[in-house]
Amino acid sequence: MQRGSSTWQASDCDARDQQLIVDAHTHLYPNATEEDAAYNLLKSTGTTGGEAVVRLLDRFKIDKAVLFPPGLTSGANSALADAVKRYPDRLIGFGTVHPLWEPEPSRRLDEAFSLGIRGLKIHPWLQGITLSEGTQRRFEELFNQAARLRMPVIFHSGTPPDTQCLQYSVLAEMFPDMNLIYGHMGLGYFWRDAIRSAKIHDNVYLETSGIQYPNAIREALDTVGADKVIFGSDMPYLHPAVEMKKISILKLPQDELEKVMASNILSLIPE
Repeated sequence: MQRGSSTWQASDCDARDQQLIVDAHTHLYPNATEEDAAYNLLKSTGTTGGEAVVRLLDRFKIDKAVLFPPGLTSGANSALADAVKRYPDRLIGFGTVHPLWEPEPSRRLDEAFSLGIRGLKIHPWLQGITLSEGTQRRFEELFNQAARLRMPVIFHSGTPPDTQCLQYSVLAEMFPDMNLIYGHMGLGYFWRDAIRSAKIHDNVYLETSGIQYPNAIREALDTVGADKVIFGSDMPYLHPAVEMKKISILKLPQDELEKVMASNILSLIPE
């Protein structure tokens, strides 16, 4: 595919030619200490919570963001919902439910949806979820409900042993009506597996935050197409200017840029 140059440059956000930017991977952080990777960016805003996220969005000329909750169970979803309600034009909430620890996980997901949350974040590495065959079957109640509600599910990927993209491929096959997003598209060692999985499964999308190699993003675009690649920054852990620069240097045609930077993730969000 021949790729032209784009007028938008991440190094100069004011020169983005009215390009809508939606960051598909950000975190709500009520507070941070100096030991936290998120500390420097959050401290620079002079505030915390949803207001800190929106100030960072303003600084980096990002229009909207998918925001994850400050916790690993559905108990954190209310704080997320409060932030989204305060900034409904800027924030899109993706809550969480622990599929193994919490009783009636589909009911917890319904509650999140009623709060205005429109997606689900699963982080097996932090939530202590082993992706064995038996565990995969225990996901059925939660993931079937996500499919019914049309809520996309983003998975942290790339951290061994239980967040590998070929493991998630099993889930993509088990739940063909649920859209899966591979957060970090496999990170530094497993991005080829992420691309392979997205090529096999129509319901798999690749999110770009934290991937060290811009050429990996280019290979994803060339292999699975611009419709399946989604920009994310992992803010405030990672720096949005760096993450946008990785897209900018690919010099994508405007139609592909619009898909990657905004329309792909927006198309997955239910009403």
